[in-house]
Amino acid sequence: MSLINERPEYRDRTSARVLHRWPRELPLRAVLLDCLAHTQLLLARLESGVYLAKDAAGRRAQHEETLRQLYLRTQDQVRVLEAALGLDLE
Repeated sequence: MSLINERPEYRDRTSARVLHRWPRELPLRAVLLDCLAHTQLLLARLESGVYLAKDAAGRRAQHEETLRQLYLRTQDQVRVLEAALGLDLE
C-alpha cells in the first residue's frame, strides 16, 4: 500500500490546517537515530561557537547561562540516546 492510497491525517496549527501524511509507525530505533543525528548537529553547532547580539549586553549573563545549560543538556541527551541505541529494543 502506498501513501497515495492512505487516508490523509490532519492536524490543527493555530488558525491554519496543515495536511500531513504520517507513516503508520516508525521503528523506535529509527526515531532514536534521527533524534541522535539532530542532537549531535546541535552539539557541534554549540561547540563551534555562539555569538550573542550586540544589543543583548544588559542580559548577557542570563543568555550565557541559558546557552551553558543548553550545551550541558545536549551533551547529556547525546549520551542517553547512544545508550538507548545500545539496548535491545523492538
